[in-house]
Amino acid sequence: MSDQDPEALRVAGFTHAWMRRADDKLDKILDVLGRHETRISRLERDVSEIRIDFSSLENRLLYLNKDVMRIGDTVDVMNLKLEAMNAGIGRLDAKADSIEVRVANIEGKLDISPAFEPN
Repeated sequence: MSDQDPEALRVAGFTHAWMRRADDKLDKILDVLGRHETRISRLERDVSEIRIDFSSLENRLLYLNKDVMRIGDTVDVMNLKLEAMNAGIGRLDAKADSIEVRVANIEGKLDISPAFEPN
């Protein structure tokens, strides 16, 4: 085959055109893969940020849960103190009633007239 052989030139031209088409298709495929790689790397970054956000939310939830438990304990302690104060007030009321009865008995024994009672 010589350089002037038309059949050889035609086959070489066809082969060259076929290789250019294959090269163009390969370039397009590589471009698409490059874009997909960019998208995948963005997705990986977003997923890692979401994991960080979830761990931050988990820590915040644990902290808030601890605060709620502490507030619950404080409320329980305050409730016990309030019950003790109410019991003390009840005892004071009973003593006041007892004193009123005693004063009434003393007034009855002294026979203080109602005219001297304050309004």
